[in-house]
Amino acid sequence: MSRSARLLFPETIYTSVFHHLFSTRRENAGVLLCGWHTEGETVTLVVKEFRAARHGVDYTTSPKGYGRLEPLFIDEALRAAKSQGLAYLAIHNHFAGDSVSFSNVDLASHEYGYPTLLHLNRPLPVGAAVFGTNSIEVDVWMPDGRRLQLETARVLGHGIRHLWASPAGRPPFAYDEKVDRQLLFLRNRGQGLLTKARIGIVGLGGLGSQLTEPLARLGISTFVLLDPDRIDNSNYSRVHGSAPGDLPAEGCKGAHKVDIAKRLILSINPQADVEALAVDVSKGGTYRSLLTCDYVFLAADSAVARLTCNAVAHQYYVPMLQVGTKVLFDDDQPPVVFGAVRKITPGRGCLWCNGLIDRKELADVGKSEEQLRSEQYGVKASSPSVVTFNAEVAGRALNQFLLQYASEGVNEHDLGDYQMLNLLTGSRDLVEARSAADCPFCQAASRLGAANSVAVPESA
Repeated sequence: MSRSARLLFPETIYTSVFHHLFSTRRENAGVLLCGWHTEGETVTLVVKEFRAARHGVDYTTSPKGYGRLEPLFIDEALRAAKSQGLAYLAIHNHFAGDSVSFSNVDLASHEYGYPTLLHLNRPLPVGAAVFGTNSIEVDVWMPDGRRLQLETARVLGHGIRHLWASPAGRPPFAYDEKVDRQLLFLRNRGQGLLTKARIGIVGLGGLGSQLTEPLARLGISTFVLLDPDRIDNSNYSRVHGSAPGDLPAEGCKGAHKVDIAKRLILSINPQADVEALAVDVSKGGTYRSLLTCDYVFLAADSAVARLTCNAVAHQYYVPMLQVGTKVLFDDDQPPVVFGAVRKITPGRGCLWCNGLIDRKELADVGKSEEQLRSEQYGVKASSPSVVTFNAEVAGRALNQFLLQYASEGVNEHDLGDYQMLNLLTGSRDLVEARSAADCPFCQAASRLGAANSVAVPESA
């Protein structure tokens, strides 16, 4: 068995699972129904639904004294999994702490029963998970014959909790003097998480480009960069890392923004793995490059990019920060400069629910400038943008990422879902994001946790 399975929970579901399993001093059980996807050798299971087994009814004791799920409970869960295109994962608990593993009896029962379950749930995975109070192990049976153990599990909410089968599974960190001072804050565990992290950045313009250098200097060495645009004279002053040679010259186009960002990262860490994609995240399935990212910064401001990334965050449980600045300028009034750092995690911070995806702009996607003029919409005018304002918002976003992803003992609730900044007065409002019961993205009955079983919205 290879350790190439990831298990991702929304905080709300993990809390329910933990309470059910550990609220009494006995072994309890249930079933997780999970969306799933495979990228390379890694299989990611995203927990969409938890079905608690009632002790003594759905979960009973065999004649030999071992716990077992009743056939009717298994059958109902399998039918629900297959009808929704979900993986089936039976779970129970052991009274363990930082290390947990299946017993020999557990593994023997898997060998006996899971070939049949795999056949019944074909072509979807089946498997099991065992929980300790601070650990998880899995045994996932794939339709292609592979059996997988846990690489990592994560609980995604205000903070991000990282779990493994044992402390040996934690990302190792070899001391490096170049990050000595930040180790005093992050400790070896936090720095190990950063070193192993795969970070996506969507949009490498005035704000997104500001993120690359600090992330590289924090020790992150694996990046996915997406932006179809090239540099030109109008944005040169705001694109961090750009040089005069990147500008368009006679007969030559300007450099792609992702290539400028890649060059900057490699100048800091020549061993970094940087996937620079000069493509639109909302076209041709490009979003799939984000599915193995541990965290994504969304710095693109188009409505369709936000729509696609918002769906990915809730459908595949990829945690994101949406960042932006806005300058309101009226000749008769002093300017007002706003910044926003918006956290998107499964079931929380949905951009659709909070009116942050312009539906009129979505309707205009694909129309030419001539069509827009003929319909009297006008062509979207350039908005004011200043490099220093972008840098301040980028700094806030990077700090929030650190606190959410790699810090221990930080009360992430203090940062709220959204940080709304007035960059001229220095004021900050912490906002709890709204959630609509009929949202097509962040509700359990919609795309939430559906992974590959539902199409991600893209532009034509």
